[in-house]
Amino acid sequence: MKLKNICIKGFKSLEYVDLPLNHLTVCIGANGSGKSNLLSAFYFLHRIAEGRFSYAIAKAGGAHSLLYNGPDTTKKIEFTLTFEEFVYHAACEPSSDDNLVFIQEDIKRPQTFPGGVREVSHAKNPPGYRESILIRLNYDLLDGKKIKKFLSDTSVYHFHDTSDTSGARLIGPISDNFSLKPDASNLAAYLYLIMNQYPQHFELIQETVRLAAPFFHTFILRPTAENQEMIRLAWQEEGSDTIFQGHQMSDGLLRFTSLVTLLMQPVELRPSIIIIDEPELGLHPVAIDILAGLMKSASAHNQVLITTQSPLLLNQFTLDEIRIIERKHGYSTIRTPDQEALKEWLEDYSPAELWQSGLLGGDPSVILR
Repeated sequence: MKLKNICIKGFKSLEYVDLPLNHLTVCIGANGSGKSNLLSAFYFLHRIAEGRFSYAIAKAGGAHSLLYNGPDTTKKIEFTLTFEEFVYHAACEPSSDDNLVFIQEDIKRPQTFPGGVREVSHAKNPPGYRESILIRLNYDLLDGKKIKKFLSDTSVYHFHDTSDTSGARLIGPISDNFSLKPDASNLAAYLYLIMNQYPQHFELIQETVRLAAPFFHTFILRPTAENQEMIRLAWQEEGSDTIFQGHQMSDGLLRFTSLVTLLMQPVELRPSIIIIDEPELGLHPVAIDILAGLMKSASAHNQVLITTQSPLLLNQFTLDEIRIIERKHGYSTIRTPDQEALKEWLEDYSPAELWQSGLLGGDPSVILR
């Protein structure tokens, strides 16, 4: 199931953006351009599908924090997700208690009639509801079931926290393995599942980690002696019998291991779209090269969407895979580079060089107030 396009109106700095998505989409932009707000929109949709709409609003600080320039400027938030076979549309407005209520929500599928093709609503949410139709609809409606699964499975992966207290370094329940968490806090439990149920994938993950860290030999994954229901990340180096614990792993290696696990897990365990925020953080150039290859391979089976500020990573992709996020006069815009206009420049310059020179866009100097 492929998401072809997402249109967002009135959400944070995204006054009106239209984002076409490929199998692999790379979003670039300056700090403050709106990349994080785009990812927040996917998180918000995920919470809608989970039935935690009100929780997401409260966590954001109330409806006024979500509306572009506040409720005096923006009266509603809209999302339109265009899939290959149907369209999901949701619109909500602020209530008197600083919450949001749905004023329109429907699932439409194009149908052919004499005289042409038009979209027909298969499910509608009456105005005034505080939870999505995706929670309440009759599950005989296959389109709704597919959309709910797509959005429920969608997470935004941030592997930024590699501090001593990050979950990936600590002991955790061995049963916490339904999916890899957005912060990889259940990395040990998830690798343990893959090791036992998908040993070929597990070995491929280990081999890939070795490409970036040749000293790495193997993960040591087993229940703790103190409690057979708990597990922690441990590993061995090549030519050594010493077992190192997760807290002894370097930040870069921990992030890289999390990324490799996410992108090389069995296809049936993956979300429909893999969204990663700045995956290049803390990685060596060799690891970034490997990472780009993994993303391309993963995109053959699942959509991949990333945000990045890395010229090295950007150079691994083509212009048609790149989207430029800019902020002008307080609102964000998203556009695809004009390949025809840049054709001559591309003969001598890489995408990263065009970006750094300002020819591609996404330059901090265009953030206008």
